[in-house]
Amino acid sequence: MKHNKALERQKFDSRLINWNIKRGVITEKEYQEHLKTLSDSSDKARPMDIDVEEDTTLN
Repeated sequence: MKHNKALERQKFDSRLINWNIKRGVITEKEYQEHLKTLSDSSDKARPMDIDVEEDTTLN
């Protein structure tokens, strides 16, 4: 049973979703329905500060 649950989760894995839709594992409609079941976690997001240094090695 654990194997089936793992496969079910992989159907909607964000890294595999395009592959699964293209190959008919799931439909776009099934994906959209799945997205509706996800909870909103935006209240858990935190801002990030990123320092970017210019790469001069390519010039």
